[in-house]
Amino acid sequence: MCNFAHYRRYCRLHPRATMLRKRSVQGARVWDQAEHLWLVLTAHVMTANPQRPITYGEVANRLRYPTIGATRTLSRPLGLIGHACLLAQLPPLNIIVVSNQTGAPGAEAILRPNSTIEADQAAIFSIDWFSWRAPVAGSFRALWESYKDGESGFAGATISAEEVENNLR
Repeated sequence: MCNFAHYRRYCRLHPRATMLRKRSVQGARVWDQAEHLWLVLTAHVMTANPQRPITYGEVANRLRYPTIGATRTLSRPLGLIGHACLLAQLPPLNIIVVSNQTGAPGAEAILRPNSTIEADQAAIFSIDWFSWRAPVAGSFRALWESYKDGESGFAGATISAEEVENNLR
């Protein structure tokens, strides 16, 4: 049985092992970025008043990323989040991250089959995301590896920039 005294003794022997550590997000692996990004997005959805999408720049600021190139930096972890939501039969959470200039999601945006951007965004704000357990990096890693190897059959489809513009009209 592990108790607090045992933990303190372990920490003295292993000074880098602490219960709470500050983790670097920038430069982290894509599944670690997705884990942090999930927390930022769910917190935004649950606290945004009025309910509105969040821009790539705002997400980058919250993760302490440079805002220049945030669309490219965040595209892979956002794609993972979208696929994880579809597998759980939830609207893709990544669709609320939009460009500041166009107001549209990026090219890695994932929609539910036969859905629109507006419908998925409205569905996202109607869900109590805090009642769902947040996926951990290991879950995102397994999803990333299956996605990367082409083994998974995701139900959703990645949309092109042209389709994004058409869905917004």
